[in-house]
Amino acid sequence: MNVCMLLHKSVAHDSRVRREAATLAAAGHDVTVVELTALPAQDAGLDGFRRRSALPPAWVRQALPFATYRAVFLATFVARGRALRPEIVHAHDAAMLLPGALVARLTGARLVYDSHELATGVEYRSGAWEQLVRALEAALVPRCAAVITVSDGIADRLQERYRLRARPVVLRNVCDLPAPGGPDGTRLRRPLGIGSEPLVLHQGSAAPGRGCEVLIAAVAERAGVHLVLLGAGDEPNAGALAAHARERGVAARVHLLPSVDLDVLLAHTAEADVGVSLLSDSCENHRLALPNKLFEYLAAGLPVVTSALPELERIVRGRGVGWTVDPADPAAVRDGLRRALAARDDAALRERVAAAAAQLRWPVERARLLGLYERLEHGPRERVQADYDAYATDERKRRAWDARNPGNAILRAELLERILAVTADQRAAGAQLLDVGCGGGWWLGQLAEHGMAPSRLYGVDLLAARVVQARRQAPGAPVEVADGSALPFDDGRFGIVLLLTTRSSAGGAARRRRILLAARRGLAPGGVLVVYEPRLPNPRNPRTRRIARSELRTRSGDEIRHEAIT
Repeated sequence: MNVCMLLHKSVAHDSRVRREAATLAAAGHDVTVVELTALPAQDAGLDGFRRRSALPPAWVRQALPFATYRAVFLATFVARGRALRPEIVHAHDAAMLLPGALVARLTGARLVYDSHELATGVEYRSGAWEQLVRALEAALVPRCAAVITVSDGIADRLQERYRLRARPVVLRNVCDLPAPGGPDGTRLRRPLGIGSEPLVLHQGSAAPGRGCEVLIAAVAERAGVHLVLLGAGDEPNAGALAAHARERGVAARVHLLPSVDLDVLLAHTAEADVGVSLLSDSCENHRLALPNKLFEYLAAGLPVVTSALPELERIVRGRGVGWTVDPADPAAVRDGLRRALAARDDAALRERVAAAAAQLRWPVERARLLGLYERLEHGPRERVQADYDAYATDERKRRAWDARNPGNAILRAELLERILAVTADQRAAGAQLLDVGCGGGWWLGQLAEHGMAPSRLYGVDLLAARVVQARRQAPGAPVEVADGSALPFDDGRFGIVLLLTTRSSAGGAARRRRILLAARRGLAPGGVLVVYEPRLPNPRNPRTRRIARSELRTRSGDEIRHEAIT
C-alpha cells in the first residue's frame, strides 16, 4: 500500500518512526515520511523509505507570529501528504492528528493514529493547547481505521476514553538497533578520560521532568562516579544543567554530550555501567510510559535504575533487571545507583538483562505492525476463513484434498520426495524448518516421520483451528497463529522455509510479494526456500492465482532453480 507518515520532527533521530517506516517498506509497502525538517532537494531516502520536508522557508518563520507560522506548517503537511495520494495516512502523535485527518479526507485514505504518549495526560505549558488536543482526540480518534500506542496502560486508557471497538495495537519502543559488540572505550570513556571509573548514563531528552537535576545531585554524593547525559548537549537547558553541576562541584564528572546517530548509539551505551530513566511522577502520561531508553539500555547489556512508575516497574522489577526509585528523592536515586554499581560484576543480573534483551526485541512488535497493515489492506484471516468454509461445503473439493485420494497421494508423495532431496544438507546439519501456511500440519507430520525432530519443525497459519490440527499432526512442533507476511521470528533463523501453495491463495500481488519477502528474511545464510505452486491457473478455483516465475526473485544474487513435477 501507499503509506504517508506524518511526523512533526526529523525521522533521522526518531528510532520508533524510523523503525516502523523501514519495517513497512521492507514488507513491500510504498512508504514516505513527511517530516518537519530541512532536506536536500533530491533526498536519497533512508532505510528503504522516502522522505519529504514540510518545513516552510526560514523567512516564513521569521516574518510571521508563531501561531500563524504553526498554521502554515500544518497546511504544508496537508499539501505534501495530499500530493502523495496515499491509501494510508499514518499520523505520529497528537500534533499530526489534524493534518492527518485532513489528508485522509481529501484523498479518501484511511487514518492510522500512532500515539507515542497519552496526549491527554501530558503537562502542557499552554492550557489552550491542552484543550485543543483533548478536542481533537475526542473528535478524530474514534474515526480512525486503527490506533497504535506504546504501552498496555495507554492502550487501555484510549479504548476506555474513546469507546473504541478494537483495543489499540501496542508497539513497545523496543530496540532494533545494531548490536554494540564488546565495549572498547573509544566512544565515551577514552574521549572523556574516564578510564575504568564507574559510569552512569542518561540518554535521550534531558528536558525538565526527566530527573537530570536530581541525577546530578545524586552523583555529586558518590565519589569517583561519572555521569554522561547523552543528548543533553542538544537541549535548550544544557547551560542550566552545566551550571547545576558546577554548583555541586562535579563539573569534571558530569559530561553533557550531543545526540549521536542511531546506528552507533548502542556502541556508546554499552560503555556505561548502568542506564538511568527518571521520568517524574507528575502526570498520567509519565505513569504509563515506556521510554525508548529503557529498551536501549537492556539491548546494550546495562542494568537500569528507573522511576517507580507502573509500566516501568512491570518490566524492571518483573524481570529483575534493575531498581526502581522515587525520581524526586536524591537520596533514593543515590541509593539506587549505589546498588546498581555494586552489582557491576553480578553474573546473574547480567544473565537476566541478556534474557530480557533477547525477548524485548523488534520481531514481536514487527509482527503486530505488519499484521495490522494486512488487516487494513485485505482482512486476510476473514477471507481465508471464508474460503475454507466454502471448501468445506464442496463435496468435490473434499474428495480432491483427501490424503486417501489416489491422485492426491501421488502428488504429495512426489513433492515430499523433492522436498527431502533439496533440503537434505540443511536437515543433516540440524537446521530449523518453518512451514508458512502450514494448514493442518500434514507436511510437518511427514517431515517428523522422516527423521526431523519436532522441536526443529515450526509452523504458522492464519486460522486457529488449523493450528490446533497441526499440533495434533506433529506433536511437539512449535506451531502458532501468525500471518505469513508478518512472521514473529528473528531474521535469518531458519535453514529451510516452505511456501507450499501459500502464495497462490494469498490474494493480490502486493500481499504475495510481502509473504515472499518475509520468508526470505527468515532464511539463514545458505538456507533453502522451497516454493511449490501450480504452473497453470485453475478455472474451477477462482480463489487461487497462477504464480509466475518472475515473482520469485527477492534480491539479486539469489540462486533460483525451477523444477516441474506432476
